Amino acid sequence: MDFLIIIIWTIGFILYFLPTIIGWNKRNSNAILAINLLLGWTFIGWMVAFIWSLSKDATPIIISKKSRKKKKKNKKSNKKIDLANENIESDISPVKEWNIKNENKNLK
Repeated sequence: MDFLIIIIWTIGFILYFLPTIIGWNKRNSNAILAINLLLGWTFIGWMVAFIWSLSKDATPIIISKKSRKKKKKNKKSNKKIDLANENIESDISPVKEWNIKNENKNLK
């Protein structure tokens, strides 16, 4: 008779913590254990823990900050830089000429 009571208690314990046993390797196993332990005595709490333990873990979304296009170093990018330098020099050259003319006038 005592052996039968031990078996019944063991089966009841296993059934009570079945959601925790099923969800043991899940990412949120501690939350399943908490719901099962605290609310498992109600049928609704036990069902919530059981359904949660059977559901799949959400796949994490990885967000990368790297740009999708690889930057290529080619002659085109160098030409753009050269053109920018030429534009700057062409903008500065009239100023240089004006300064030279004024200096020549001051010398006379």
